[in-house]
Amino acid sequence: MISGFVIIKAVAIYIGPNGSALVGQFTNFSQIIMTVAQEAINTGVTKYAAEYGKESERIPALFSTASKINLVSSVIVGAGIMVFSSFASEYLLKSEGYTYVFVIFGFTIVLFAINSLLLLILNGFKEIKTFVMINIVQSIYGLIFTTLLIVFLDIDGALIALVANQSAIFLIVLWMLRKHQAINLENFKGAFDDFLDYNLDFLVTGDYLVTRKKMSISINELKKNIYMRLFFFNILARSEAR
Repeated sequence: MISGFVIIKAVAIYIGPNGSALVGQFTNFSQIIMTVAQEAINTGVTKYAAEYGKESERIPALFSTASKINLVSSVIVGAGIMVFSSFASEYLLKSEGYTYVFVIFGFTIVLFAINSLLLLILNGFKEIKTFVMINIVQSIYGLIFTTLLIVFLDIDGALIALVANQSAIFLIVLWMLRKHQAINLENFKGAFDDFLDYNLDFLVTGDYLVTRKKMSISINELKKNIYMRLFFFNILARSEAR
């Protein structure tokens, strides 16, 4: 929360209200895209990781299935972003000059998705200490990385930070989990038959499907996030105007 406020303040100081509005617009877009890319497997991964436990023989098939779904969906969404990058830049940011930002996002969305998957697994295993530690490291790194880019590159730096910081954060998460008992490369190399079986299981269970109730909750949470960001931007813009 503190790091987010500092970043918003830096955005307001260095790029002004107009730049803040563009950053907010792109942030909302990226959150919606990430929801499309990975929301479907969130509940299933956490639930089954908690149900099976670290030593279960079913963990490799679970991880393999989740990673394949995650990879395929994020690659498809990323490719779509790159194909329509020019249109998205013009429509959302009112200039084709930011097309490159959407292209970078299209490439790095896979890292966003994998990073989120690893955190979901930790959450399912109830490894709260590790989960909190990773989030703290992510917040500190994100604060430093984003602030520096904003100071030196203004609005371009802010937009680049939003789409590029996951690259380094992903490497940090991998390093922090390098000795984890269950989260290792071998457990993500499931056979194709296992993938089909577990994929079908995910699809037919209510825990995997994005039901209307869950979708309603997700939309409400997104609205609250958007309103909160607009509230902060409005306050900062007024303070700058004075």
